[in-house]
Amino acid sequence: MARDNKTVEEFLDLYRQLESCINERYGLKGKDRGVGWLVHNPQKDLGQVTAELDYCREVRNLLTHRPKLAGEYAVEPSAAILDTLKFTIDRIRNPMLALSAGIPVSKVFSCVLADYVKPALVKMDKCCYTHIPIMEDGRVVGAFSENTLLSCLIDDEIMEVSQETTFEGIAKYLPLNVHTSESFRFVPRATTVAEIAAVFAEAISKGDRVGMIFITESGKPDESLLGIITVWDVANHMR
Repeated sequence: MARDNKTVEEFLDLYRQLESCINERYGLKGKDRGVGWLVHNPQKDLGQVTAELDYCREVRNLLTHRPKLAGEYAVEPSAAILDTLKFTIDRIRNPMLALSAGIPVSKVFSCVLADYVKPALVKMDKCCYTHIPIMEDGRVVGAFSENTLLSCLIDDEIMEVSQETTFEGIAKYLPLNVHTSESFRFVPRATTVAEIAAVFAEAISKGDRVGMIFITESGKPDESLLGIITVWDVANHMR
């Protein structure tokens, strides 16, 4: 059966597009670049495509460095190979943004200073939340977590959380810059998941625990919250 040369040409065209995308995205020049570079330098935000791309590279080398037999290519790339190239090109050209992988503000469980602490604790336990953003006029003004209560206990400020305890009553422990065992970040709307992963990786290398990353329009704390992203959101996206 004659092979479909159009499929081969489509494969080679997609491969060239991918090579160009890789070099442009990662600023590669010289000999070590393109698909070969990506195979040896897997990028977590592209998913598990390293083996598939290495296979694509072998097929491409066979098609370009071996002569045709009776005017036909020796092999015909499968639909799966073409899909792998298309998927990788799309991921490189349109990397997922943190706002897409994280939690939009409409779904974020948050509180204000006037809210009672105990119902919030019940919600945290039921939904396995680790942090609660404290909001004011759409902006993040603090965060509440288990470590907040620990700080209160260490200072003998509170021995129990009663039905009447509000966040206002423990307000001095809520600002983001007073959390002693964790830190927080603000990033712009255009930040990608790969960039967020790099933030977490750098923090871990320095022994810094980032509790939550807040997404605002240009990454400024005084802007309205658009969403949040945690290390778990990044892990779920990249597995």
